[in-house]
Amino acid sequence: SFGLSAGVVDQESKTAATVTDSTITAAPGTVNVKAAAASRLTTGITSLSAGGLAAGVAGTTAVNNMKSTVEAAVIGSTLTAKTIDVEAENTVTATATGGAASLSGLGGAGISIAVNTFDDLVKADVAGSTLQATGDVTVDAKESRDVKQVVVNISGGAVAGGANVMVTSVNSAIDNDAAKTKTKELETSFTDTSAQTIGLSSASGNDGQGDLKKANAVTADYGGNVAGAGVYTSVRKLAATSADRLSTITAGGTVKLAAEENSGVAMHGGNAVAGGVSLNGSVGILDVKHATQVDVSDAAVS
Repeated sequence: SFGLSAGVVDQESKTAATVTDSTITAAPGTVNVKAAAASRLTTGITSLSAGGLAAGVAGTTAVNNMKSTVEAAVIGSTLTAKTIDVEAENTVTATATGGAASLSGLGGAGISIAVNTFDDLVKADVAGSTLQATGDVTVDAKESRDVKQVVVNISGGAVAGGANVMVTSVNSAIDNDAAKTKTKELETSFTDTSAQTIGLSSASGNDGQGDLKKANAVTADYGGNVAGAGVYTSVRKLAATSADRLSTITAGGTVKLAAEENSGVAMHGGNAVAGGVSLNGSVGILDVKHATQVDVSDAAVS
């Protein structure tokens, strides 16, 4: 008996706040140019397989691909106020759970696989503009991620095996070979009824290894698909056909130029295996590429 489940979430968003070739005066108030995005994703997938004397195999594959672009920009403009804020902010909260239960008299195998990819570009940009404040000026790009992966499987039979594989990639393409290698380490402990079922270990090729995109005919991304992904704050000149326009920031208070990135990732894998011969294992793969930068060039800040 077989119980197989697969789910894919593909989310892409673009958020922008842009002031171009404009003059804005708000003295003695505040000018706030802000682009903010908040994404919350919760997915859960389960499968159950039960057989009498036959072997039972249960497996789940959950794939979440999230891509975000958030940009706040002041281009070729003049802003005058007591306080000026140019802010780009992205917040991502994702929870992925998977569970597989396989119970049979002959043998049971439970496999749970969870894959998350996050590709984000967050940018606060001042180009060829003048920002004049009697108080504070803030140009800030900020990203915050809270990711939780929980995969559990239960298997029972004369020969029972359980395996969990968790993969999280941030601003980087999944190294599928590495993922397959880790999966292979688990597969070597199992019989054919468990190893070549779903997910990163679906049957394909001479070595019996598949890849993420071929798993159960699920179309999913490896990640690493947003060009220039990262968190950036820039104050720069604006190239023009007549003459370049430089940026000037003048504040009577504090000038804050910041790029901030905070990532929290938690992976939890659990197995409950009962049988004459019992085997289980869990693997977590985390690949985070940080690109966080503040760039001030051809600008005057005082």
